[in-house]
Amino acid sequence: MRSLYCNILVAGLSCSFTHAQSFLDSIASVSSLDRFKTLLTSNPSLAPLLTTSNSSSKITVLVPSNAAFDQYQSTYGVDISTLPTSELIAILQYQTLNGQYTLANLQGELVVPTYLTGQQYNNRTSGPAINSVAAGHSANTSSNGQVVILNSTTSSGGEMAVRQSGLGGVTVISGLNMATNLTITDGLWDNGVYQIINQFLTLPDSCTSSLVAKNLTGLSTALNRTNLAMTVDTKNNFTCIAPSDGAFLQSGNPQLQANIHNLSQMVSYHTINQPVYGDFLQNGQVYNSIGNDQIVVTVNVSGTYFNGAKIITRDIIMTNGVLHVVDKLMTPNNASGTATSASSSSTSKSAATAMLSDRELFQTLSVIETLLISLFIYLI
Repeated sequence: MRSLYCNILVAGLSCSFTHAQSFLDSIASVSSLDRFKTLLTSNPSLAPLLTTSNSSSKITVLVPSNAAFDQYQSTYGVDISTLPTSELIAILQYQTLNGQYTLANLQGELVVPTYLTGQQYNNRTSGPAINSVAAGHSANTSSNGQVVILNSTTSSGGEMAVRQSGLGGVTVISGLNMATNLTITDGLWDNGVYQIINQFLTLPDSCTSSLVAKNLTGLSTALNRTNLAMTVDTKNNFTCIAPSDGAFLQSGNPQLQANIHNLSQMVSYHTINQPVYGDFLQNGQVYNSIGNDQIVVTVNVSGTYFNGAKIITRDIIMTNGVLHVVDKLMTPNNASGTATSASSSSTSKSAATAMLSDRELFQTLSVIETLLISLFIYLI
C-alpha cells in the first residue's frame, strides 16, 4: 500500500512517497521489544487484530517490553509464552485499545475500551460516557470491550512533568487495580499506533475473587454467609462498593454477628446496578442499588463519597463492572451524602444498630421476659 504526498513549493512541485508499515515491521528495529516479536511470530494465531488494516478506525497496541517478560516470570514463576493460546489471545486483546491514544490526546484520566470481549473477562457493556471517549479517539463503533484506565495525572491532579518534557508517560490500570507504567512512543503502523508498557496487564476477575485478592475479608464473608456470592459474580453491569475490613470492625463485625436477613440488606446497599468508574462520578449524582435504595454521590475537596462513605481505593476493574473500597458501612439512612465526622459516627452506629445478631436479639428478649415476670410477681 502506498500513499502520495505532494507539497506545492514556491520553486515548483515536490512529491514524496511513504509506505504503510505492518505492525511487525514497525517494531522490527526496536530491540527492547524483541521478545514480543518472537512471541507473535511463533504464535501466528495471536495477532489477527495486528494484521488487518481498517482505515475507518484505529487501534493502540500496548506492547510489553523485554523487561515485562522477566517481570511476569518473576511474579508468577512461569514463562508467559507457555500459557495456553486462549489466555495469550485474551491478554493481547486486553492490551489492544479501541482508538488511537497518543501524546497529543492523552490528558487527565480516560476509561478506555479494549478488544477483550469474551464473557469470561467481560460481562458488561459500555454506556454513553465510554462511547464518548472512544468516539473521540477514532475508535471502532463498538465500544463494548473490557476497559482499562489511562491516567496521565499526578496524585495532586496536575499534568505529569514527563508529559510536559515531551517524553511522555502514563499509568495503565488493569484488573485488580494493578498499575503498569506506559512510555509514550507514538510508534506508527498502518492501523494505528503502539505504546510500550513495562508489565503485562492483569486480566479482570470476578467480584468475589477480586475481594479475596485485595484482602477485603469482611464483605467476602458477608457474601458467603448470605449466599449472594454467585449473584454479584454473575450480574452484568455492576458496581460493588466494598467497606474496608476496618469499616466492618468499626460497626461491630456485622458480617459475623448480624442475622442473615439484615446482612443481606446490608450487602444490597453496597451495590449500584450499573458500572460507575471513578472518573465519571460527579457531585449530586444519585444511583440505585440492586435493592432499589438510593446512593448519593458527594464530591468535594476532601474526596468522593457514597452516602457519606469515603472512597479510599477506586476502580478495581472486575469482569462484570468495577469495585470501589470505602471507609465505612453505608445505610439508606445516610443517603444525604454529607461527609462529616458527625455523619461518620451516626453511620457506624446506625449500621451496627440495624444489624443486631440473632444471639443479641435472644438475649434482649430474655432480659425483657425476666423483667416482666418480676413485675408480675411484685404486683400480685
